[in-house]
Amino acid sequence: MQAIYIVVITLIVIWIIASIVSSFMNWLVSTIINNDSLLRSRSRCDFCQHTLFWFDLIPFFSFIFLAGKCRNCKHTLNKKEWFIELFFPLLIFYLFMNAQSFEHFLIHFSIAFILITESLIDIQLQIVYDTTHYLLLALTGLLRLLNGIPLTDSLTFCILLTTALYVVSNKTGGIGMGDVKLLGVLSYLLSLDQFVVAWYITIISSLTYSLFLLLKGHGTKTRIPFIPFISIGVIATLLI
Repeated sequence: MQAIYIVVITLIVIWIIASIVSSFMNWLVSTIINNDSLLRSRSRCDFCQHTLFWFDLIPFFSFIFLAGKCRNCKHTLNKKEWFIELFFPLLIFYLFMNAQSFEHFLIHFSIAFILITESLIDIQLQIVYDTTHYLLLALTGLLRLLNGIPLTDSLTFCILLTTALYVVSNKTGGIGMGDVKLLGVLSYLLSLDQFVVAWYITIISSLTYSLFLLLKGHGTKTRIPFIPFISIGVIATLLI
């Protein structure tokens, strides 16, 4: 019975931490998009810019208690933030339950956080920061050391793929350079089989969304952020 209590308490702690991190993620994305200082910025309403109190920032529950509206201006809040505060803890909960070890969990946790954060930024600004690539490379190195995989393994495939995508980007402009760098890093992070699966999910999800936009009357030249679909492919692959 004591073991069950320990497991339950552990899962509750994981859920609370993941909820806090998801709230931090929303603040981080908002701060970057608004070009505010990361050291001085405080959470504010997106509409009236009113500084939010701590009890307005309780993950998930604050949204429910406030009926999805700002306490100050009563404007309906962005449901994206509510979705992130619900989805991210569920994702982290799943990763924790299926991790090979706590070290594996921390690395996958960090990868998911980085990819989702960058996806949210790409949706708003269509920008991919090089910091993302450096952090993912560092996590890839740690994961390889943890799994006993040589750092030179699949390096040739990574270089060839990045070079090919670079040429395609320069010749056609069909893919952004930030996307090229990220795909190059991910080809080093994932095994060849995992990368193929992730790429397949990425293409299917992006084409499905593009078809949806066409049916909604958007033109064929509508720019679509690609990072969210890459992230969907990678995270889905890690969950399999």
